[in-house]
Amino acid sequence: MFLAFLPPNTPITVTITGTNSHTPPNLTTTLTSLFASAQSDSLCAHTETLHQHHTNSTIHLTYWSTENYKTWLASPQVSAFFSSLDNDSAEAAAAAGIYHETLTIQPSRIQGATNHPVPSGCMHLGKIDLKPELSGYWGCYPDRIGEKSIKSSITKENISAIAESKADIEEKGKIIPGKQTITHIPDNICFVVEGQDHSAASAEERTYWAEHFDSLSQEWVGQVLSAGLPGGVVSSRGCYNPSVESTLPDSDSATTEAGKRRRYPLTLGRDVQLLYFVDLQYMETLGRKSAEHVKLRKAFMEAYGPGGVLFGGGLKLWVETAVLRDGDFLGEYWGCVQGTGLLGVKGVLGVE
Repeated sequence: MFLAFLPPNTPITVTITGTNSHTPPNLTTTLTSLFASAQSDSLCAHTETLHQHHTNSTIHLTYWSTENYKTWLASPQVSAFFSSLDNDSAEAAAAAGIYHETLTIQPSRIQGATNHPVPSGCMHLGKIDLKPELSGYWGCYPDRIGEKSIKSSITKENISAIAESKADIEEKGKIIPGKQTITHIPDNICFVVEGQDHSAASAEERTYWAEHFDSLSQEWVGQVLSAGLPGGVVSSRGCYNPSVESTLPDSDSATTEAGKRRRYPLTLGRDVQLLYFVDLQYMETLGRKSAEHVKLRKAFMEAYGPGGVLFGGGLKLWVETAVLRDGDFLGEYWGCVQGTGLLGVKGVLGVE
């Protein structure tokens, strides 16, 4: 795998900014314009614009140098946009459906990897290098992270008790009016981005994938997205890039705005999953416990590894895991649906 190497002692900023299904179209359009300007002005290193499955929601996953992010945030248009949300009447704020999660990440607590020598995610802020000795075994993710004290102090008993209590009180689809803010998180919560891009795969590779990997990969990603707190998943968002065509359309999946069909959880176009885990260990444990993942992982390495039938194929995979500490996260939610991002656990697990 090709690994990310970021400038040492220089924090980066990652933001997850999105809409809810009830967000007024003018706010969605303005958000898209603000991020487009950030890229054209060379402030933002990379933007991934996504749609979230089962919603009419747009998500902008963005990567910045922290200095450039502060410049963008303080610019007149951007500050006016967010100030307008703060200053709206209670009724308008309830209808906004806008959220902005800001992660300040230390290079010593993040790892990023891809199977192609093309930057993805945080790699746009540094360089990439081939490091096969840090790939292909259980535990390679923490081995790639400089800091080693990355385990959460939250116990399984704590998680079980919270999961049971949340199931009793959550109201699905409830909109929380006004602005909600999160400034504290438990140490070592792990933000994860998993990506799969089939757009460059050959026809033969796509056929082989459909016959050997599609069922297992759909099952595995579905398990992760639905694992919830009992599986150590604090928040999950299954997304896809709407500008990339699905390589295997399915008439049974959800319909996009254009009336086209998209498979869930994987469109087999360009798919991205955004996840918060209690810590990195829970992510590995989930993978080890899943029979589908274990089987998929073994078969994938055989097919795409040296000498495999798909070695050198066009499928692009990338993953990054960022270990966060209290003070690294700021979440702002204006009139959002309960359960949006970390808003779903505000008041528990040390999320305040």
